[in-house]
Amino acid sequence: MKNKNFLSIETSLSRIFLVLRLNEKVYSVNKYTENSIEEELNVLISKIIFKNKSDFSDLNFILVSLGPGSYTGSRVGLAAAKAISMSLEVPLLGYSNFNAIYLQARLNNLFLENEEVGIVIKANKKELYYQKYTKEIKKGKGVMSIVSLDSFRKENNFPNIIIGNVKLELPFNNYICCMPYKNSLVASFHDLYKDFLEGASSELEPYYINGHYAEK
Repeated sequence: MKNKNFLSIETSLSRIFLVLRLNEKVYSVNKYTENSIEEELNVLISKIIFKNKSDFSDLNFILVSLGPGSYTGSRVGLAAAKAISMSLEVPLLGYSNFNAIYLQARLNNLFLENEEVGIVIKANKKELYYQKYTKEIKKGKGVMSIVSLDSFRKENNFPNIIIGNVKLELPFNNYICCMPYKNSLVASFHDLYKDFLEGASSELEPYYINGHYAEK
């Protein structure tokens, strides 16, 4: 496919984060919100499209975050992405927040390529979503688990480097707060595009553990 214009929607990390790639240029909107996001999301989607002299018909792909993070936020973003994808008849590709944070941290040179790292994402006030990344485990294919903050304080079998979206202090010397931004979303798209060309497909459902719903 010659054109690779895309709109990416992420509403699962207590924010609305949109990335528009249009003719090799990349634009983004990042707005934190604690209120209902449905109406504001539609306004921001229209704004990022038309402000950059584009049109929905210019899009070749829609990307969407599948979480983990806010379960409600993930569902809202996925519903909007599905609606746009269906109306435009363009492919919808889903990505993991774990992988987006990992890629952003790697692009920021926060760790060496072969280092083992743990990625954490806020689930609620006392728990975190957790996934370990090693040389062998990449692209979000590891096993996700729920880890309590107490276990981080008591256990010592986690990687030396922990990276995540948690802004509170964690009991690690090498904890780094890192949010995904537009350069990591472009990197995510390249990975997803390769999978798309190879015919890979996956269920577009939010990442969560059965019975556990994340709170904002």
